[in-house]
Amino acid sequence: MVTSPYAGGGCLAACCCIVVLLLQCSLPGDAQEQKDRAREWVSRLGSAMPEEREEASRQLRKLGPVALAELEKAATAADSEIASRAKHLIGIIRIAESLPPRLRAALPGVEERLQEPTGWTQVFLGLLSEEDTPARPDRITAAELDVLAERALRGASSKVETQRILRAVQKNRLISATAEVALRVRHPDFDVAEWAVAAMASLGREEETPGGPADPPKSADSIGQAAARALAKASADTRLTQITRIMESSDPFVRQIGLEAAMRLADDRMVPRVLPLLRDRQEDVRKAAVQALGTFGKSAPTDALIQVLSDDSPKVRLAALRSLSAFDHRKAARPIRLLLKDPCGDIRQAAVETLTSFLDRESAPDIWPLLLDGRPEAQAAAAWALQVLQEPSVLPHVTRLLMDSTVSTRSLAAGVLAGLGAKDRVKDIEPLLNDPADTARASAVRALSELGAAQEKERTRRLLLDASPSVRSETARALALFPAADTVGLLKPLLKDEEGFVRASALGALTQLKARELSKEMAALLDDRDLHVRASAAEALGWLQAAEYIPHLRQMHLEDESSVPRRSAALALCMLGDPKVAASIISAELDLSYLNALRQPALWRKLQGIAGPESGVGTAAEVLSRAAAKSGLSLEWGMGAPGPPTPLTSKYTRFVNPRGQKSVLAALLETVGGHFSFVLEGRSMRIMTSQEGISFWREWAASLKDNR
Repeated sequence: MVTSPYAGGGCLAACCCIVVLLLQCSLPGDAQEQKDRAREWVSRLGSAMPEEREEASRQLRKLGPVALAELEKAATAADSEIASRAKHLIGIIRIAESLPPRLRAALPGVEERLQEPTGWTQVFLGLLSEEDTPARPDRITAAELDVLAERALRGASSKVETQRILRAVQKNRLISATAEVALRVRHPDFDVAEWAVAAMASLGREEETPGGPADPPKSADSIGQAAARALAKASADTRLTQITRIMESSDPFVRQIGLEAAMRLADDRMVPRVLPLLRDRQEDVRKAAVQALGTFGKSAPTDALIQVLSDDSPKVRLAALRSLSAFDHRKAARPIRLLLKDPCGDIRQAAVETLTSFLDRESAPDIWPLLLDGRPEAQAAAAWALQVLQEPSVLPHVTRLLMDSTVSTRSLAAGVLAGLGAKDRVKDIEPLLNDPADTARASAVRALSELGAAQEKERTRRLLLDASPSVRSETARALALFPAADTVGLLKPLLKDEEGFVRASALGALTQLKARELSKEMAALLDDRDLHVRASAAEALGWLQAAEYIPHLRQMHLEDESSVPRRSAALALCMLGDPKVAASIISAELDLSYLNALRQPALWRKLQGIAGPESGVGTAAEVLSRAAAKSGLSLEWGMGAPGPPTPLTSKYTRFVNPRGQKSVLAALLETVGGHFSFVLEGRSMRIMTSQEGISFWREWAASLKDNR
């Protein structure tokens, strides 16, 4: 018998095993077979033969993710060499898994290089041209650079490397580096910080913005917004990881950037990551955390926000109040009432406004004392709240305040009594008509008119001659509510009053009285020095259907130096049925809703005569729904949309008219304005975005022109 020189585990036996395993790897098999092969190859990592170890490593890399489970077991082996090789392979496989095929094809073996301490940085820099764009765009594009950018920037070891990577991020908009860029906007080296800010500006540039240099953001809010825009198209998991990294920065300014980005992207999974920052040592960070939580709606942790109401910082307490108000967390009403006595006036005011948005009538007894508050804004908020909440138990307290030594308190008390519909308090209010303070007399006139208490003729004449323009103005408005045979004659002299707002009030009252016989005097005010008077005169002529003044109104619409009269002239021309105004309203981007007066004149006038929503608190969508119901019209959303858009449902509005003195038309114009428009049909009102409105009205204006 011939003895082999390789007996006892020599090379021949090892080679045979390798051949067998290679044959197994080349044959198709199910997942279990692949796992078995992985286990066998892992066992060869400890082979005494270098060739066997190398082949095992190569085959495990070839198996890829299938081999990870076995490699992770080997990574904890007692044999340090096996564990080291297993960990190395795990790193390579995971890196390879994260790289796009195009990059791996262009750079064979790049996984090994990326395992080195500065590998990501050196590979990234090696792919750049002198202009910091891909050196070989036919093989490597910005998409491949983006995969490398984050860890390349993280591994930069010199200022030169950092600068070049940041320039590449800026030029190629490599969003994977967003978090790393944000972490450097407060770098101790001023140059690095400036480069990072410039890169963030590019990352956050809107897609439709031309590719020139973007204005660098400066504040934490603006940088956070840029980060959110940059990450908007990334996967949800990527956004979560990147923003979390920013929020974990040791720099409070950078943590605010992360919170602003979290607020903009509003991913509910951010909530547990934001919560710890409510206890941050920096008050600005705590405030930003509260604001961020306020954007999460029903996912916002109400209990955590309630706890913040006792924060040492007034700005944090104020932010918590506003966040709670935005989402109607009514369970917070009781602790919020405690803030009605907060030493900070802004917080007292915000507490009143929040309780009002909750429609928390139980808070009325705690709110009325704020009519005595030394801060006018808090007083006004309290007066508003009491009118909205309609809690009769406060009547005796408010009535006593009519005799308070402070003018603002007496004036507000009269308004609150009117808002509560307290007709039995008319006798208590009337003495204020002789109050030495102008504002108190004017408030009394307004309150009495709202309560339906007509004044004696002699007293009315005296009030029309009052030294206070505010009293004359309120008296003019009141006269329109209680017309008599000589009312128009009493109001006519006010068209020449020395004060512009009195002339404007007289115009409004005469319009309400349909005083068509004074249209000539009203038209003369189209040239008034006061822009609001010119605007009021234009609208008066429109409502009174004084078509003979169309030429003058056209001139005002095109040539007046102020936009306010130009808009009013446009509305008047619509009400007068002048089709020429439609195109100019659209081209000048005026309020497109005015075109309803041209398209549906009868319905427009009808809405002007219907009292607006009586309840002044709710979302914009709720106010609009009440307006539609009052008008007997159905409410439709957009071009066939099933419900209102988010901006009309997420924020509370305070329609400044709790007593329904304005019209449904006013409710529409006030509540919809800005980014929305409305279209009136025979039996419906349709709310749509401004863009939808532009399309609708352009098409309608074109058909109007064709029909002519």
